[in-house]
Amino acid sequence: MAGGVSRDLRERVFLFSCAVVTFSRELSSEPGVVRAIAWQLADAARSAGAYLEEARAAYSRRDFASKNSLSLKEARELTSGVKRLRLVGVLLLAALMACVVAWWNSVLSSQF
Repeated sequence: MAGGVSRDLRERVFLFSCAVVTFSRELSSEPGVVRAIAWQLADAARSAGAYLEEARAAYSRRDFASKNSLSLKEARELTSGVKRLRLVGVLLLAALMACVVAWWNSVLSSQF
């Protein structure tokens, strides 16, 4: 879709996970728990996209629903990680990520 956002959920989640990985690389320069949370965010974003891709190749409706459910759980883990970052004082970067997560939530609500 030229000049706009793709309607394909898998494409949007892929772009989102790339943004989260970039954000996590920046955040991982912080020591300690913040670094661990940063990589947890990256893992959750990558897993959400991977489960959506797996759902595309599902062999049954039940398998399709299961993969999509797992993707949604990973998205919730991502939201939880951003909340933790905000609580531990990484507010500036977490505020930016909160905007991205708000977008992510709108993506999910438009498809599920």
